Amino acid sequence: MKFKTILLPLAIMLFGTTAMFSCENQSNAEEAVEEAGDDLEEMGEDIADAFRSESAELKADLRDARDDVDARIDKLSANMADASEEAQADIKAEIERLEGWGEELDNRMERLGSDMKDGWKEFKADTRKTLDEINQGLAEVIE
Repeated sequence: MKFKTILLPLAIMLFGTTAMFSCENQSNAEEAVEEAGDDLEEMGEDIADAFRSESAELKADLRDARDDVDARIDKLSANMADASEEAQADIKAEIERLEGWGEELDNRMERLGSDMKDGWKEFKADTRKTLDEINQGLAEVIE
């Protein structure tokens, strides 16, 4: 009987200690989950901010390239009146090439304005490559 008298309070103490630590661990776990959620939300906001910044920069570069293309088209069109027939044919070909680049730039600006959830890195890299090619080609345009 003595053994049961000692064992019962010991079991009650063990159960109480376990329950206390269980509640404390649950509280700690809830805090950790809440902190992780806050961290994820902050990371999401940082990613969104970086996307908006990169998107704005890319759009500005596309707009600058489009303005350059338009300016060259205007300049070539103005030179057309004073050019010989052979030169006019070359100028028309250059204008058509520039107009094609302008359409490509317009299409990319339109896609950039749409929802770009998927494929942002590929789109950005491909657009940078296109911009480089157009800028290189603009250096070769006759004026």
